[in-house]
Amino acid sequence: SWWGVMTSRDKGVTWSAPVRIATKVTVGTRDPHTGKRVRDGSDYGAIAVAPNGDLWVTWQDARYTLLTLDNILVSRSRDGGQTWSTPSVVNRVPTTAAFTPGIAVDPGGRVAVTYHDLRTNTSDPATLPASVWLATSCDGVNWAEMAVAGPLEMTMAPDANGWFLGDYQGLFATGTGQWMAVQTVTSADTANRTDVKAIRIRPAGAAAPCTESTSAP
Repeated sequence: SWWGVMTSRDKGVTWSAPVRIATKVTVGTRDPHTGKRVRDGSDYGAIAVAPNGDLWVTWQDARYTLLTLDNILVSRSRDGGQTWSTPSVVNRVPTTAAFTPGIAVDPGGRVAVTYHDLRTNTSDPATLPASVWLATSCDGVNWAEMAVAGPLEMTMAPDANGWFLGDYQGLFATGTGQWMAVQTVTSADTANRTDVKAIRIRPAGAAAPCTESTSAP
């Protein structure tokens, strides 16, 4: 199977034939100690449109890890979805599982991707801490990362065919270099195992609008 996109030039009345972005290569996330599944976003991608009309797509993918674990990849289209760049890795610790990405582009053209990963996991098989991160880039190749939430104890999440934080994750830009992430976090309250939070993200320093880079895909 593969990831693809369809476009419409008449507000959704008619649609183009699907255009292939990339082959779908995902293995999903599991607890590295117990093998228990994390119910993640491996079957879903996310798309965003830049102010200049560029399209950005992100998804989970195991092509660069010999199918051992999923990274977060992005691909970019500069021609309305007709052609797409070679997928590149977003998550800054590619040797640990990363999952459930969201994507947005700010008014200055900077792309941001949120994702969870298991870099904070320990040797204790009874726990599975995960953290949420935001990575930003002007070119889709060079990324800066900052923590957003966590560590979240995944074993406190509902067990719905795997530890499940829910579908309520999202990201949007509130200004140049400023973001709002909507994330589900775990709770120690067994009667209310998760909460949905809106998290305002303002990286230190003023963010200038992006300029085109020769290394951009």
